[in-house]
Amino acid sequence: VPSALGILKIEVTCPEMMLKRERRPISPAPKAPTSVRDIKAFPERAEAWYNDRFGLRPRMLRINGAIKLKLGMSTDPEQLVIGKDGWFFLGDGAADTISQARGLFPFSDEELKTAVGNLRARSEWLAARDIPMVFVLAPDKSEVYPEHLPDWVRKYGPTRREQLVTAMADEDIHFVDLSEVLREAKSECVTYYKTDSHWNDYGALVGYSVLMDYLTEDVMIEGVRNISDTPYELTSKHVESTPFDVFPNLLGLESRDLSDEIVRIEFAAPADPVDSFNVDGTQVSSGGNPRIPKRLEIREVR
Repeated sequence: VPSALGILKIEVTCPEMMLKRERRPISPAPKAPTSVRDIKAFPERAEAWYNDRFGLRPRMLRINGAIKLKLGMSTDPEQLVIGKDGWFFLGDGAADTISQARGLFPFSDEELKTAVGNLRARSEWLAARDIPMVFVLAPDKSEVYPEHLPDWVRKYGPTRREQLVTAMADEDIHFVDLSEVLREAKSECVTYYKTDSHWNDYGALVGYSVLMDYLTEDVMIEGVRNISDTPYELTSKHVESTPFDVFPNLLGLESRDLSDEIVRIEFAAPADPVDSFNVDGTQVSSGGNPRIPKRLEIREVR
């Protein structure tokens, strides 16, 4: 039946769906072999072509994903780890996320020395030009919500973040680690999405507030306005359909198959307008207050 439906192109995976849901191009039709090597490779290429195009494929993938989700199993553990209570986490395919959270890949002494030395050199270079540098460390979701990780994720040693925090304590560098404040804030409201790897509006506000206070009190920048000091309304709403599609797609599911908590923040007063522009992948932001320095944001891009 799937073969017949595939020929009729009924409930098949189209190239656009493959890119969106599985983050890869659809397998091309195998070309007629012209060499011994092509003849040997032909069965595998033909199978890959068929596997991407048989009828009912999206439906079968969705059923498979739903069954595995019920069993606490991921269809792609390298990319996605199924946690407890409907929480999902990035797998080791994303910068060894889980192994780093377990402390399995610590910095060597030389690597840690190099990392700190690079930060010191950059800070000193900027300071010589009267430009303060603040190094902000945003933790991975797994370090803020370890209680929702599966039981097999056990910690064996210090993480790279913990090593860096310890090493930076002896350095004259503006350094902000948001891990502890985000863990404390979750007692008031959830700070990360369950079905996505990013922090939510409240988590972002907590991190922003700590940074603004640091700029005022430690870097001594005058005129910085911390909008979190103004009245705001915090609301949390349970939604039956997650607004994200990356994790559902990795499971062969759709957004409507997963629920989440959506946090929204409404401020009584509007924030100051900010002009942002991008220069070769680097974001530069400038507000309307000429007394406040422009912000140069350099972020890790995977």
